[in-house]
Amino acid sequence: MNENSPEVALEHAALLRGKQGQENGLILRLVKARNGLMQQKRYSEAEAITREILAVEESIHAPLAEKAGSLNNIAHTLFFQGRLEEALELLKTSLEWAEQGGASLRSRGTMMDAYGRVLLEAGRIDEALTSLRTSLAWKEQSNDSLIHRGFTMNFLGLALFHKGLLEEAEQAFRTSLAWQEGNDSFDNRGNTMHNLGRVLIEIGRLTEAEQVLKTRLSWAEQGNDT
Repeated sequence: MNENSPEVALEHAALLRGKQGQENGLILRLVKARNGLMQQKRYSEAEAITREILAVEESIHAPLAEKAGSLNNIAHTLFFQGRLEEALELLKTSLEWAEQGGASLRSRGTMMDAYGRVLLEAGRIDEALTSLRTSLAWKEQSNDSLIHRGFTMNFLGLALFHKGLLEEAEQAFRTSLAWQEGNDSFDNRGNTMHNLGRVLIEIGRLTEAEQVLKTRLSWAEQGNDT
């Protein structure tokens, strides 16, 4: 069995469950298992493990900011299971806990980004716009990287697109691409390029859209984008 598999991490975790003083080691192994399960798209199992992580953190009276992170991670698993309203409730609580627990503005910006993305998926466009703009403001204030801000700007562009604000959406996608320029992975840039092509088609600038989508396709053919 692969030593990095979630099953191995869970076997190690089983040896620590119920042992006083081993809670931090247990959390580390559960986190490793959760990450492996997420990579394998075993989202319901990842949810159960993340809930166990939160329970262990509560048993040792972990800082509220740490528990906010675990709550955010549970919401992440719910999102991928299509349980959007449940995810939104947890994300809202995680933001409250993060603020009360003194989490960094950068961490809160990341959580607000997640909240905005789920709102967008749920079709709550106006709320998504507000959340994503707040996330961008917090990321800027906390000197988060341009690449991370670029990811958020892409989703802001999608929200603007769905709102029918096509010129603003185009500008958001172009800004996102510029901010992601230093990203070694082309996955996110490819998605943003695709979104830019979509909005150019909607605007009616078909020649530009064709060039944009050809570039995006060339990235995929080179194996730089999936």
